[in-house]
Amino acid sequence: MSLVPATNYIYTPLNQLKGGTIVNVYGVVKFFKPPYLSKGTE
Repeated sequence: MSLVPATNYIYTPLNQLKGGTIVNVYGVVKFFKPPYLSKGTE
């Protein structure tokens, strides 16, 4: 068992961040469309 104190996270809406601030961004994927073969040239 570790005696390191837990980190306190502060959650801030993206529209309240100031320019030049370094942040970690977390999100939830609500919809994911898997890749599929197409007849395109790429």
